[in-house]
Amino acid sequence: MIFFPNAKINIGLNIIGKRQDGFHNIESVFMPIPLKDVLEIRENGKEKTRFFQTGISVFIKNQNDNLVMKAYYLLKKDYPLLPSLDIHLHKIIPSQAGLGGGSSDAAFTLRLINRVCSLNLTNNQLNNYALQLGSDCAFFLQEKPKYISGRGDIIKDCDIDLSGYWISLLKINEGVSTAEAYANIKSYSSDTQYKCLNDVKTWKTILKNDFEYYVFSKYPKLKIFKDFLYNKGATFVSMTGTGSCIYALSEEKLDLEEIKHYSSLFIWQQIL
Repeated sequence: MIFFPNAKINIGLNIIGKRQDGFHNIESVFMPIPLKDVLEIRENGKEKTRFFQTGISVFIKNQNDNLVMKAYYLLKKDYPLLPSLDIHLHKIIPSQAGLGGGSSDAAFTLRLINRVCSLNLTNNQLNNYALQLGSDCAFFLQEKPKYISGRGDIIKDCDIDLSGYWISLLKINEGVSTAEAYANIKSYSSDTQYKCLNDVKTWKTILKNDFEYYVFSKYPKLKIFKDFLYNKGATFVSMTGTGSCIYALSEEKLDLEEIKHYSSLFIWQQIL
């Protein structure tokens, strides 16, 4: 059986403060986008579960550290009779980009194993497992835009509709670790009520990503790309998550020919 784990973008990202448990309280809207990995899972009739990865290279010292395998072993702990599987992940979503690819792969692994192995887990049970794998994993069980708060575990409905807009992604070769990005947050935002997001044309003045200040200082090319996309006619441009990917929303497809000469630059465009 095959699923297609999708990426996400952050529409605004405020860091409200640090929690006693070491996590941070955030505020954002997560929007699924049609950039997707490919995940296939099937029983293999062998003694061990085997994991195969193709596509974009993601360096991991031990394959069991991959979130896909962590999801398998998390279920295996509670369901020791879980059969051995062949798991094939074809990576298309870049890693360390703020696009949530790893979290999405983990969430879809839970869903796919639940289906393939007939575990009959409820949505609440899947959600609890997802939260054990990562703060934003639970979002990828939804596949709809959601208002996110808390450490990423408070998920509410959101009515944003970007149908008809073009989205453009630019990611530099360098990645930004989530831990590093959070460690360099020097100040916190006040709570912002995400009540005025029905007009994309207003987002430039009312939304921000609190990680941009640090990440742009480390990777100035991202700020250059952000300005470039606005100059090309984008309606809204932002870094997503902790970077290192910039996205633009525009009413027409943007002409990105001028920057295609940059080496190791990931470029992706599609109408939503």
